[in-house]
Amino acid sequence: MDLIKGLFSFLFKTILVLTAFTGIGLVVAYFVVKKDVEEIQEFTERIRLEMEE
Repeated sequence: MDLIKGLFSFLFKTILVLTAFTGIGLVVAYFVVKKDVEEIQEFTERIRLEMEE
């Protein structure tokens, strides 16, 4: 019985850690992509303004 409890505890902790790392990874990826999108928008805005002149 102790073996089963230990196994479930190990699986639970592993899933918890993986979920935490996945969440952190998603937050980092979101900010990187958001920054890239903002840079692309600024670039296209500059090109559009230059073409209007």
